[in-house]
Amino acid sequence: MTTTFSAAELAVLLGRPARAAVSAEERAAFTGRRVLITGAAGSIGSALARELAAADPAVIGVLDQSELGLFTIERELRAQWPALTIEPCLVDVTRGAAVRRVVGELQPDVVYHAAAYKHVTMAERAPAAAATVNVLGSIEVASA
Repeated sequence: MTTTFSAAELAVLLGRPARAAVSAEERAAFTGRRVLITGAAGSIGSALARELAAADPAVIGVLDQSELGLFTIERELRAQWPALTIEPCLVDVTRGAAVRRVVGELQPDVVYHAAAYKHVTMAERAPAAAATVNVLGSIEVASA
C-alpha cells in the first residue's frame, strides 16, 4: 500500500518543510534520458520514480522484487503520466544474471540504486538477509 501525503502533512510529520529528493535543476537533467530505479516499490525508490517521471525521461525502468509493490508503482506512474514509457522489471537485485539482462535491455543512462533493507531493527534480526541484499545486491547492480 502506498500512502501519499500533502506538503502540509509532510511538514507536520517531519517537523520541517519537506524537500524534494531531486531538485528542479537536477530533474531537468533527466529529460529524454533512460532511467532505471532499483527498489522502485519501496518508500525511497517510489519517491524517486515519481519525481523522475515528472522530468519526462525517455524511459523509466522500475525494478523491484515485490510483485505487488511493482504493480502498484507502475499503475500509479501510468495514471499520472500516461505518455511515459515505463518498463516494470520484477527482479531480485541479488540475482546478477537477471540484473545484467535488465541493464542490457534497458541500456539506462542513469541508475538509482534504492533497493536495500533500510530498517535497522529488522536488519539486526536478519543480518545475513540484510547483508545479502545490501552488499551483494549493490555489487550486482554496480557490476551490471
